[in-house]
Amino acid sequence: MILKKIRRKREMLKGKRVLLRPVKRSDAMLFFKWFNDTEVTKYLNLHLPLSEVEVEKWIEETIIARKQMDIFFVIEISEGRKTKAIGTCGIHKINAKDRNAEIDIIIGEKKQWGKGYGREATGVLIKYCFQEINLRRIATGAYSFNKRSIRALLSVGFRKEGRQLQIVFKNGKYHDNILFGLLKKEWETRTAD
Repeated sequence: MILKKIRRKREMLKGKRVLLRPVKRSDAMLFFKWFNDTEVTKYLNLHLPLSEVEVEKWIEETIIARKQMDIFFVIEISEGRKTKAIGTCGIHKINAKDRNAEIDIIIGEKKQWGKGYGREATGVLIKYCFQEINLRRIATGAYSFNKRSIRALLSVGFRKEGRQLQIVFKNGKYHDNILFGLLKKEWETRTAD
């Protein structure tokens, strides 16, 4: 049942201020810009720099993967009558049997940091995971120095489940990855209030 819903779903997802739309080939230059910005990628496990060809290949694989078990979106906000892409998010490692998956989010436009768009997009993604594709559990992670992401994840209902010690080397030292999880029943209780 989950597999059919994933393959069938190609629509845009709407929040109050954000729109999540499927990734398109024409998004390659946005991803090239974001993935080669060291301020943006300090929170990611990417090996830089990425060439335009590598980003285009990733986009192509993303579009193909969307037909499989991963789902990627571009996050957009309204600017008058137009929309502006500010980041990306996705659902990965979807396990149809056990009804769980992992999610991630990147706000690539630094001018949009701290405005709550990431938190809102995460909430839209959570709702999609639980209501549309009927997952039972979702997970994510954040490096221990990414205080903004940690606060955002806790604010939308995730709870800390564990810690991977010294998993990434950034800024001259090793950092932990904090693991977060959210169960559908916890989310339903939280949103019913």
